[in-house]
Amino acid sequence: MGEQFKTIATLARALRAIVVVLLGLLLSAPSGAQTVRDGRADLSGHDFARGPVVALDGEWRFVPGADSSTVDDLGGSIRPIRVPGLWGSHGVRFQPSIGRGTYLLQLRVPAGAGRLGLALPWINGAFELRANGVRIGGQGRVGDARTEIARSRPTVYALPESPTGRYEVRLAVSNHVHAEGGLRGSITLGRYESLSREAERQDIFGWVILGAALAITAHYLVTFAVSRDVGYGLFAGLAASLGLYLFVDRGLHYRVLPWMTEGPSLRVAYLLLAGIVPLTFGFLHRLFPNEVNTRTVRAVCLVAGCFVAVVVGTEPLLFTRLRDALIVFVVGSYGVAGWLTLRAWRHRRDGATLVVLTFLVALLAAFHEALLFFGAHQGPSMIGLALVVFSLGNAAALGDAVQRTQRAVLSLGEDLARLNATLEERIADRTHALAQSERRFRDVSEAVGEFIWETDARGVFVYLSGRVRDVLRYGPEDLLGRSLFSLMTEDVRAQSAGLMDANESPDGFRGAEIEALDRRGGVVVLQVSGIPIYEETGALAGWRGAALDVTERKRAEARLHELAQTDPLTGLANRRSFLDMVNEVIARCRREDRPAAMLLLDIDHFKRVNDTYGHEAGDAVIEAVAASLKRLLRDEDVVARYGGEEFALFLPNTAKATAYRIGERVRRSLAEETIEFGAEPLTITASIGLSAAEADDLDARRLLREADQALYAAKRGGRNQTVTYEIAVAVAGSDAA
Repeated sequence: MGEQFKTIATLARALRAIVVVLLGLLLSAPSGAQTVRDGRADLSGHDFARGPVVALDGEWRFVPGADSSTVDDLGGSIRPIRVPGLWGSHGVRFQPSIGRGTYLLQLRVPAGAGRLGLALPWINGAFELRANGVRIGGQGRVGDARTEIARSRPTVYALPESPTGRYEVRLAVSNHVHAEGGLRGSITLGRYESLSREAERQDIFGWVILGAALAITAHYLVTFAVSRDVGYGLFAGLAASLGLYLFVDRGLHYRVLPWMTEGPSLRVAYLLLAGIVPLTFGFLHRLFPNEVNTRTVRAVCLVAGCFVAVVVGTEPLLFTRLRDALIVFVVGSYGVAGWLTLRAWRHRRDGATLVVLTFLVALLAAFHEALLFFGAHQGPSMIGLALVVFSLGNAAALGDAVQRTQRAVLSLGEDLARLNATLEERIADRTHALAQSERRFRDVSEAVGEFIWETDARGVFVYLSGRVRDVLRYGPEDLLGRSLFSLMTEDVRAQSAGLMDANESPDGFRGAEIEALDRRGGVVVLQVSGIPIYEETGALAGWRGAALDVTERKRAEARLHELAQTDPLTGLANRRSFLDMVNEVIARCRREDRPAAMLLLDIDHFKRVNDTYGHEAGDAVIEAVAASLKRLLRDEDVVARYGGEEFALFLPNTAKATAYRIGERVRRSLAEETIEFGAEPLTITASIGLSAAEADDLDARRLLREADQALYAAKRGGRNQTVTYEIAVAVAGSDAA
């Protein structure tokens, strides 16, 4: 068996070249296109003997609800409809959704152009093609649901000779069974012989790929029967599903089963497509169990199972509406599978390079197939080529995995023998190293300020290291028989009740911060970590962990937080924290549907105070104003030192008239106050700008901006006054006039 794996691995070296070829095919486009306008296409200047085939995409005419024999001309109520081109609109695939209609085109080619043909793309349902009134092809009977099939094979039909080079093409289509109908891509025009040869090549290619898939399936079924390795069975199922899906998707099964109608055909195609994904993930789980875990495989199987249930339990008219979702699921799943395989490659898993390359090919082919399915792209299906590449690469990777398993089994006995020979020596070394590690851990714990603790299953201390004396001022002997929770107050104990609960914390806890009382009743903040200890029977034996005194660090953090939020001179909120608090209060005002107001207060001639008496006097004035504001305002009001000599006051639940009275009371109080500084008492005045709004219009930055405008008007109007935003706007308007 090892020789065949070496052969497959040798063949897999050609993957890089195949990938390059596939990319070239994916990026290829039809060599010519003719935009159809108003149901007409003029190709009288085209040389079909030398020129390429022409894709007749663009604006055809369409008659809903009619067949080719009932359409008289191109006028009247006939409406234009887009036929998809290479990257054109694909909405046409929904016309007609359920029913029938006729596409119309007037075509002009050079007289004597030779034998021309029309290559029709996939068509869902029955159709009839006429040229100059002559029926040149069709499938089933238009309007008869019993003759409709899921998807016709792309076929070439010869045009009758026309001495004048003028053709009137009529394509009647119908679909009554499922939700899709109409054209699935451009109709191409060219020399009949060239189009026929291309169609034959595509037909032969489909049969070859089916034969290859069945051969691969048979080979790996036999390998699975011999080796009992589930990977071979999954890969056999995957190869069979891909081959059969390609066979059914291209309509080749109608050659073998001509009696099959649209419903069973659609059901088989959808079931094969839904089954490809779980088979792929199961196969990858066999190769890379660390990257593709069991939960991922179960999730994919669950989604695929839902699709299968819908397909089996409903009619085509219903489950084909999930086609786009199913295609997205398949393409997306292959993308996820490729990403997981890429992780295996990054982790240097054996065989991952081959699987990454083959999944790149498979993903590109699936994406290309989706573009074909949605009508956004034209060209041959790449699924068959991807199947060949995928089979070679993954078979080689699977062979490598099996060889590794066999080598591991052969070397296992030797490893066990060597292990038994040195087992006692290694146990002794391990015991010595463990004792050293325990001593080292305790030395380090003492050095960093932690104390080690251990409890029984009830949470009662059975061991404490000597460091506990420095942290809690209790000796280890004082705490034996007590629990950590006995050192807490009742409220802290309630908050930490689930800390040492193995059901809630099966893996233990780390960095839990709790407040404990030391021997003198002082509060000590401990950072505690612990892990559960289990007996051999699985029962909880106790807990073991460490505790670190972080009291000073928490105090420093609280002080830093306070300094970051407050003004150091006045103790009021600073500018940044003021905005945060105001936004919180505004949210509450909106919920309660209450108005609010913003006051900006600026000390008049403050620079004169600094220049005359010095900055210490200025600081005394700032402190006196802050104290007055704290005394005059309510607890719910938000006050901040907003700038050098500027203060901001936010008054929630306050209408504009009330806010104005509060501003005047503050202004008069400051004007009447005498500030003691040295031998000379100081008096000051202040200017105040006011902005107010109802609950729905509250916005902190807008209120500040309007209050600032009002403050500017108050200072410009002589200072020592309170001015509202509305008055400021009116004064500014009169000044401008």
